[in-house]
Amino acid sequence: MSGRLQFDTETSRIIESLYLTPDVVAQQRQVLTALALREGERVLDIGSGPGLLAHDMAASVGRDGRVCGIDISEDMLAMSRKRWRRSTLDRIPEGRHNQPTLPG
Repeated sequence: MSGRLQFDTETSRIIESLYLTPDVVAQQRQVLTALALREGERVLDIGSGPGLLAHDMAASVGRDGRVCGIDISEDMLAMSRKRWRRSTLDRIPEGRHNQPTLPG
């Protein structure tokens, strides 16, 4: 056992549903406001989960920006990839990884 959190598909769905509750959505809006992201910026979202915040950040940084979401749960990353495929944004964020540590 590695001691790292792993989420199966059902647990990932439950977590995503919690991220969609009005209070968490309001928190995400506050985070986006506080970040004050601008066109062309690059963002690293560590523990990106189902990619809700990463998706909103990508909309803020635009075509010339980049968002990299990192999560150790493959099921969470799969949810994020699915969200991007359904998205109106024209690209999937680069650098989706499930590495427990950042490269040096």
